[in-house]
Amino acid sequence: VLAIGELLVRSTATSRLVALYPQQEKREVIAEENDEDDESHQNNGMERQVVPPGLILVELPYEDDVRAAVDADTGQETKSDVASEALIEAATGLIRNQRLEGIEFGYDFSNYSLAKFASFLEAVALDIPEEKIENETAIDETTVENAVGSEIAAFQNALPEDVKVEKSRKRKVISDDSTHIDWVELYKADSLSDCTIDTLKIYLRSVGEKLSGRKSELILRVTQHIENELLQK
Repeated sequence: VLAIGELLVRSTATSRLVALYPQQEKREVIAEENDEDDESHQNNGMERQVVPPGLILVELPYEDDVRAAVDADTGQETKSDVASEALIEAATGLIRNQRLEGIEFGYDFSNYSLAKFASFLEAVALDIPEEKIENETAIDETTVENAVGSEIAAFQNALPEDVKVEKSRKRKVISDDSTHIDWVELYKADSLSDCTIDTLKIYLRSVGEKLSGRKSELILRVTQHIENELLQK
């Protein structure tokens, strides 16, 4: 579930469409190592908050900001399907039939989070059991199904079928080693670190290995390749 809204950070700025989606609170039990004889410090199941509840805001890109994704294996741009008119119409009908008419937030029902927090404060302050608060805004799946069941089915039927793309191996660009270095002797002398990054890349390119990463990663890649070559001999 997410919401689409318009964000205006200041009066002179251009508004942007944004997506809001909920972030669920995560808690974990605090583990304590206590003395078995010290009953006053026993862990009574205390918890701490790891991830707070709230809403995550993501700015939606403009049409000309969207870039085609590149397949990691083929290096080619992937093609994405544009929503069909039937899919757009089904989505519009689904949204239209879920509007809340004649309801004003904060007046027609209580704020569940505030009411629950107030009940918690009251229980702590007066040392009484916490009152159970009913969440009047909880989603009732049965009600939603009865209200927009046909619209959900229409939206699902309008979705395009998943297309399975067979992955093809990316051809490695291999070139000649122009360094004229005896890499095996350099490896045995433990002197690969004396080489520059460009020199290491020339060797890696000549054997079809990756060229990305820091110098330490390049040296490790060269070392592993030489060791594999020596094992095969």
